[in-house]
Amino acid sequence: MKKMGMRGSPTGEIFLDDVRVPADQLLGGGVRERGHVKSSLASERVGLAGDVVRHRRALLRDRPRLRARAQAIRPARSPSIR
Repeated sequence: MKKMGMRGSPTGEIFLDDVRVPADQLLGGGVRERGHVKSSLASERVGLAGDVVRHRRALLRDRPRLRARAQAIRPARSPSIR
């Protein structure tokens, strides 16, 4: 599956073959009613923007500690092959 947007979130697909669902049991209102999709996308974008701001603030706050840690870490010696 080719994902767009938040690729880190878990996503799965379900395929149901030869399944009949009564019209009064369908979700989403069918093809005619797609306004809920637009409103959902808008709220997800606002939430994503908030996540970006929070992550950036956390990185800027922790930058000195992360730099010091990166300087202290040395690459592991590769094991000798015999």
